Amino acid sequence: MRGLRERMFEMWSVLQPALHLSWWTAERLSAAANVGLLMTAVVTALLALQTIKQTQKIEMRANRPMMTAEIIAPAGMHGDAGLRIINRGRTVAHNVQVSFEPQLPDPDLARLNENARAHFFRTRVEAVRAIFSDVTYPTWPPGMEVTVRYWVPPKDFDPFSELGNSAEGIPPQQTVRIHYEGEGSRNLKYVEDFVLDIRAVIGAEFRKSEAK
Repeated sequence: MRGLRERMFEMWSVLQPALHLSWWTAERLSAAANVGLLMTAVVTALLALQTIKQTQKIEMRANRPMMTAEIIAPAGMHGDAGLRIINRGRTVAHNVQVSFEPQLPDPDLARLNENARAHFFRTRVEAVRAIFSDVTYPTWPPGMEVTVRYWVPPKDFDPFSELGNSAEGIPPQQTVRIHYEGEGSRNLKYVEDFVLDIRAVIGAEFRKSEAK
């Protein structure tokens, strides 16, 4: 406690002369003004640097590629729902890879024709796999899209009751994961998940009388 009092007394001894106007000579006033200007310049520079960094982040977000997975509504009550992969950003996406979680079932044409209303000569799963499975697209320009039919409603499909799997065993909620990279020296990498929910597009646009 005594040491603290001694230090406070020493600080007061140093500051006390500055409280008298006679202590402020022209040289000291000039030095104090220079210190104030220097501090102002430092604060201004720091604020400017922060503004520049924020602007760069905004520009990077605005000018980045933006790969998305979207579900496409069927043409009719018992039509197939589709999948769209599109770059809605402003720059080219690189090394684009598309995967599914859970993984898509194995193609089974006999099962598809047994469970579906229509007759097929090729499974939807097979087409989706041919386009996306174990495939890397080196470049994907802005606005480019790939669409494919992927969810076939089963024979007993009723959009107004609890939804089950498709005629091929694809769940009504399917996660699509997209890996891709941006342009430039940083070459930022992105991993984004999109949930395709059949409920969002099937049944919402059709009257119940059309379900018959």
